[in-house]
Amino acid sequence: MDRAMLQAVFAVILVLIFLFLLVCTIRLAKKSMDSKRRRITSASKREQRNHLAEEIDTGAGYWFNKQDMQDADEVSRLRYQHHFDNWKECLRDLITEMYDCGLVRTEELYTIAYGRDALTPDSLIYKTDGLEDDEETIDHTSLDLPPVSESAQKKIYDKWTGYVEQLLEIVEIHASEEDKGAIVDGLMTYGRKDLSILLYSPE
Repeated sequence: MDRAMLQAVFAVILVLIFLFLLVCTIRLAKKSMDSKRRRITSASKREQRNHLAEEIDTGAGYWFNKQDMQDADEVSRLRYQHHFDNWKECLRDLITEMYDCGLVRTEELYTIAYGRDALTPDSLIYKTDGLEDDEETIDHTSLDLPPVSESAQKKIYDKWTGYVEQLLEIVEIHASEEDKGAIVDGLMTYGRKDLSILLYSPE
C-alpha cells in the first residue's frame, strides 16, 4: 500500500472518529438539556403546588367532582378542590353543582307538579319577562306558580332524592363525619322547598 493510499485511509478514519465524537457530543448535550428541562419543570410544578397550597384555606373541609380529577395533574387536582369554612357553605356549592352538571331536570319536576300538558313554550318555567339586559338573575320565587298537590310534592321529593344520590356518586366530600352527615341531610331536605325554588339553581 503506497503512501497516498495510507493517507487516504488515515483521513477516512479521522473523519469517522470526528463524526463519532460529534454524535456522542450531541447525544450528551441533548441528554443534559432534557435532564435540566425536567429539573426546571419539576421545580416549577413544585413551586406552583406550594404556592397554591398556601393560598388554599383548609377551613372545615373540601369537596371535588371525581370526573374533574380524571387525567388531571397534581396542580390541577388542587385547583379542583372546593374548600369550605362550614358545611352550609358546602351545601350551597353542591346544590349549585347538581344544576351545573344537569342532574336536576327542572322540566321533569314541572311535569310531575302540573302534568305533561302544562309544559309548553310559554310555561312559567321558561319565564324571563322583566329580566333586563344588564341583569344576570331574576327573582324566580316571585313567579305565580299554581299550587302543587301533596301527592305531587311527595313525588317531587322522591325525584329530588334520586338527583342527590347521583350527585353523591360523582363527588367526594372530605370533612368530619358530623359535617358530612349534615351536608347529606341538607341536600335531601332541600328537596322539600317550594317548586319555585327547585326549578332554578341557587346561582
